[in-house]
This record gives sequence, structure tokens and C-alpha cells, in this order.
Amino acid sequence: MIVRRLLPALLALSLYLPGGWSKTSDASAPVQRLTREIRHLTDEQHQAERELARAEKQIARLNRRLGELEQERHGLQRRQRQLHRELETLRQKLRDRRRWLAAQIRAAYLLQRRGGLPLLFSDRSPGEIQRLLVYYRHLTQAQATRLQQLQTQLNRLQTLEARNRQLLARLETLAAQRRETLTALKQQRQARRQALTALQRQLADRRTRLRKLGADQNRLQQLVRAVNRTAAASAPKTGFLHRKGKLPWPVAGRLAVRFGARRGSGRWEGVVLKAPAGTPVKAVHAGKVIFAGWMPGYGNLLIIRHDHDFLTLYGFTRELYKQTGDRVEAGETIATVGNSGGRTRPGLYFSIRRGSRPVDPERWCNRHGRRG
Repeated sequence: MIVRRLLPALLALSLYLPGGWSKTSDASAPVQRLTREIRHLTDEQHQAERELARAEKQIARLNRRLGELEQERHGLQRRQRQLHRELETLRQKLRDRRRWLAAQIRAAYLLQRRGGLPLLFSDRSPGEIQRLLVYYRHLTQAQATRLQQLQTQLNRLQTLEARNRQLLARLETLAAQRRETLTALKQQRQARRQALTALQRQLADRRTRLRKLGADQNRLQQLVRAVNRTAAASAPKTGFLHRKGKLPWPVAGRLAVRFGARRGSGRWEGVVLKAPAGTPVKAVHAGKVIFAGWMPGYGNLLIIRHDHDFLTLYGFTRELYKQTGDRVEAGETIATVGNSGGRTRPGLYFSIRRGSRPVDPERWCNRHGRRG
């Protein structure tokens, strides 16, 4: 009765441990795998944190640079407005000067056309007339020089204004590029934060699963020991220990998988025998059925308890002819070969365990009961 009560819990816990009840192999594989995943995720989290820090530092540098560019741009805009005002003032002065000079040039032109006759026939003295003519000539030359100076200054201001516009355009382009870069970095920072959050959630989930698996593993080992102690008292003393190398094979067939071969991230803790579907499966030794049902990875599985704390397991079967609690004799048909548990080809999984430790069936079964 104690065994019957313990078996459901044992089966439920075995879902986490696909390889069975090994202390050192399949039982610890999920824990080791989760530990590796946690280590890997922790490394990824640290890397993501470093990249996030670099991105935020870069954003800070770009923000400072953007502020400097804005200040420089505002200063150039003020300078441009000042130049514009100076330019307008000079243009107005130039227009006024041109009008005045035009009048002076016309007067000088008329004076030249007339050959200075008005002055010659005026009441002025010859000396005064000569001085006036010299004055007009110097005045005209001075105004022409002033006009040329104003034009030169105007050209210079126009050149400065063009350069200023080019500089402003370049600064605007640079500022736009910085803003685009800043936006991209902000998006990158957001993405990295999301990735970091996801990593933290995954880490929390893995750690929770690791704690649960550790607790389940401890409970499983306790249950296995309890099953061993409880069933050992009622197991028949038929000498399993003394049958090493003499046990018959459960079916006659070739070995498709040997003991210890790789199985995913773990190893096979039994063998797989090739046999046609429907071939009778025989008990290799007398004992008591302690489990008969379906188990992930093994399909229809039957476990027999023998003396000296030995177990034999028969998996991938098509039909089970025994139930939990049934007594079986050596050579009795207990099941038929099948492909349950997701197998594509028929065969029989066969395992021998002493307590929770798997042993190689080829060391316990005779060579004459198996082909190949």
C-alpha cells in the first residue's frame, strides 16, 4: 500500500527527469542545463547593461554637442542680423551718394561741354575761376573714390553674408544629423532596456525553475529511497545478484542502442533492442510490478522490482499485460514490442538498475539470448 501511494508522486516528479531515477545522470541533467542557461543569460544581461551604459554616455555627449551647436548657431544668427542691418544702412548711403554724385557728374559734364565759358564770362577774377575749376576737379575725383570704396565695402559685405549663409546651412545639416543620431540612440537604448527586462524575466524564471527542480530532485531521491526500503522487505529472495551474466534477454533482437550512448544532452541508461512489433516481451527475473503505465520519453513502461534492490524497466511497448502490484515469474510474458513514446520504429527499451543506479544490461544478460 505504501508503494501504491508513493508511485503517483514518483511518476509526476519523473516528468522533470526524462532519463529515470539516476542520481548522477538524468536526474541532474535539467538542473545542470538550467544552471548553464542562467550563467549564459547572466552574461548576456551584463553585456546588455554595458551596451546600455555606453549608449547613454554617447547620448549625453551628443546632447552636450547639440547644445554647443545651438549656441553657436544662435550667435551666428545674431551676427547675420547685425550684418544685414549694416548692409542695408550702407546700401541706403550708397543710393544717396549715387544720386548726389550723379548730380555732380552732370554738372561737371555740362561744365566740360561748355568749356568753362560761364566761368570765363562771369564777373569772377581769373584766379578765382582757376580755383573753382580745380575745386570741381578734386571734388569729382574724391566722389569717384568714395563711390569705389562704398562699392568695395558692399561687395565685401555680400561675400560675408554668402559665407554666413553657407555656414548656417552646414550647421543646420550637422544639427539635423545629430538629432537623427540622438533619436536612433534613444531607440537603441529603449530596445536595450526592453531586452534587459526580458533577460531579467528569463533569469527569474530560470532561477525559479532551478529551485523547483532542486526541491523536486531532493523529494524524488527521498521517494526512491522510500520505495526501495518499502519494497525490499517484500521482494522475493530469488538471487538476482547471483544471476549476473546469466539473465535472459527480454526479447531476441539486435542492439540498436547500447548502454551509455548519447541521448540529447544526456546518455542512455539502458539499451534498445530491435524486434518486430508485437513480439512478446519476457520478464528476465521473478519479481513484483511496481509501475505499469505511460511515461514521457518511454511510452508504455513497466517496472519490476526484484530482490537485492534491483529494478528492470521495459519501455516503448505496444501492450502491457501486467498491472501495478502483480507478481511475475522469470520468462513470463509481460508486454509486446511496440513504438510508443513517439518512436518511429518498433523496439524495446530495456534497463537494469540497482536502487537508483543504472547498470549495463550486457554485463548481466547472457550473450546467447540476443542476436548480434
